[in-house]
Amino acid sequence: MNNAQVTFIHELGHHVANELSYHLFDYNGKTLSISLYPSKHGNFFDGKTVCSNPIKDAHSKENYPIEYVRMYYGCLFECLYREIKIEKCLCSMATQSDLKANLCTGRHDYYQMYDISIKPEVKNRFSWWRYLTVEYFNLMKTKKDEFGDIFQLRVQDLAAKTDIESWEIDVCELNIRIESFLSKHKNDYTLAVKKLTQLNKH
Repeated sequence: MNNAQVTFIHELGHHVANELSYHLFDYNGKTLSISLYPSKHGNFFDGKTVCSNPIKDAHSKENYPIEYVRMYYGCLFECLYREIKIEKCLCSMATQSDLKANLCTGRHDYYQMYDISIKPEVKNRFSWWRYLTVEYFNLMKTKKDEFGDIFQLRVQDLAAKTDIESWEIDVCELNIRIESFLSKHKNDYTLAVKKLTQLNKH
């Protein structure tokens, strides 16, 4: 199960973002399931967080900052956990050596962020990227101690085997265990979303 831990932390980042988006911004898209399964690229796991259908106007320009941050949060958690640069996760292209080292795991997130950034309603798209990958990422590194408890969560304590190799996370139990972190982290999450919103007005 050790090989699944990094993937679990990545998907945990997305899940935390889903929960905070719902509670802070009344933005539907809560996590329905989190699955971990063996990767085709090496001796590690890939993951998938499935969300409920968003509200009717979820993909309106007012909600682009939330969607952008939600995509970013998987790599944020993974990079803080692994102590690697954010660019090692949020990659547009992955080499074979990257895949073997379990890097560029956020390339799907990268392309979703890119798809949002090229919307005609999005202004200062490069400022969005710079803010999250430089300023906000560096801020979160200074607060890594606040992630201590949530990074102590172990996939084997929260996962049920769905077949011989794949795992399904118990989302209800996970929500109980992250409640304290959500309370501590809500201001930082709000900061990220509001900063992107502000950048889009200039």
